[in-house]
Amino acid sequence: MIYDVNLLLFLCIVQHFYHFIFPYSGIKIPSFHLSKYTSNIYSNYSNLHERDAWGFFMVVEHVNGKKKGNIMLYALSTCGWCARTKELLRTLGVEFNYIYVDLLEGKEQDDMMNEVERWNLKGSFPTLVIKDKTSIIGFREDEIREALK
Repeated sequence: MIYDVNLLLFLCIVQHFYHFIFPYSGIKIPSFHLSKYTSNIYSNYSNLHERDAWGFFMVVEHVNGKKKGNIMLYALSTCGWCARTKELLRTLGVEFNYIYVDLLEGKEQDDMMNEVERWNLKGSFPTLVIKDKTSIIGFREDEIREALK
């Protein structure tokens, strides 16, 4: 049986909220182990990373669309050019993956920055890698459109 990821996330937040904020309130919130509910969900994601600072799993996000080869966008969650690049890819209707590097921590972030610097020596964002051959640094709409024809 497959469970809704958003519902499970909500239940985790509620459980953690009451256990950490109101530990002595007398309110009884039943504890539960998500592993019996999430095994099907996690098996659908082969690219899960370790838990982040809040205890949630960081994943490389996937957007469905037309297959044009492996497309990976390395972005920052606060970057306007990254958001425009992601929106352009969605508008073009191509399948791609993306990750917000600034939301990673510690070794995971270091490893991801090493990957970004493999394609972009300056380590700037957005960095778009197309078909594991071409990298486009920054929001360059014409170059992106041309590379994805």
